[in-house]
Amino acid sequence: MFSRPDTIGLHLIILPEASGRIPTSAQAQLTAAIEHAARLVRFGVKACNVQADHAHILVTATTEDDVPAFINTVLDATHEVIIAQGGPFRSFLWSPAVHVTLLPPWHIEILASFVRDQDHYHETRTLEDELNEVFRPNAIPDTSERFVN
Repeated sequence: MFSRPDTIGLHLIILPEASGRIPTSAQAQLTAAIEHAARLVRFGVKACNVQADHAHILVTATTEDDVPAFINTVLDATHEVIIAQGGPFRSFLWSPAVHVTLLPPWHIEILASFVRDQDHYHETRTLEDELNEVFRPNAIPDTSERFVN
């Protein structure tokens, strides 16, 4: 199913803080938390994948207005799911670095396929390989730093 022309894709890669790990056994609960967060802002969930060192979330929206609220809600809701796993996950924290990609409607299905294929992709590649091969080459340079003459 293809997206409507007025739809944008929002792709997130979220990472645990430092040496933290994501409990892949909680995939179903994490996906449910992501789906709930998406419903709150009327986003559609296209694909989710949880690896031990990162998670991909791809949603669709018709406006960018609710993106910050969605990101914050997802981080909070998934954090709660992870710490509820107990044991080594009680002190889990998300990294404040969230990789965000906005997509035109004609790229959503392509990226959804890529997200769904993460298990296969990571049989031969690391997260760093993925960022360098797929996401960083097309990234907009960071303009948050201001240079003073």
